[in-house]
Amino acid sequence: MSVGDPYIDDDHKGLIHLINRLYENAEIEGQYDILDDIAERLLDYTAFHFRREEQVLQACGYTALAAHKAEHDRFTADIHENRDALKPETAAVTARALAEYLKAWLSDHIQIRDAAYKPDIKGNDEARRVSALFGPGLYTRLHAGARHP
Repeated sequence: MSVGDPYIDDDHKGLIHLINRLYENAEIEGQYDILDDIAERLLDYTAFHFRREEQVLQACGYTALAAHKAEHDRFTADIHENRDALKPETAAVTARALAEYLKAWLSDHIQIRDAAYKPDIKGNDEARRVSALFGPGLYTRLHAGARHP
């Protein structure tokens, strides 16, 4: 699932980690606080990762940036909706539905939409420089204990 930029790839790996945590915790009763925290981290993910990715795509002159950003905006709105729907009494059901949505989105968006820009950023020094300005990727940040990317 590599898109040719190690920082963006690390962000995507972080999303996979969050999806896995959603699945794991949705199966355990009384995990509302943990599920709520994961949902907040997903919102952090959208803000951080999409800003990085869009800046990188702008730096390399990616012609489909507007359409790509529109997908990001729709995804962010969906995550906000799901986060708002997360209530203690329905947390497990909502978290499982969110995890399924994220899994489907991950497959489509990263493997198809993001893969389309791989030729534009791979080996592009300016794209790499812009990506590096944002610091480590989400997976690295999560495992370093950072709360917000």
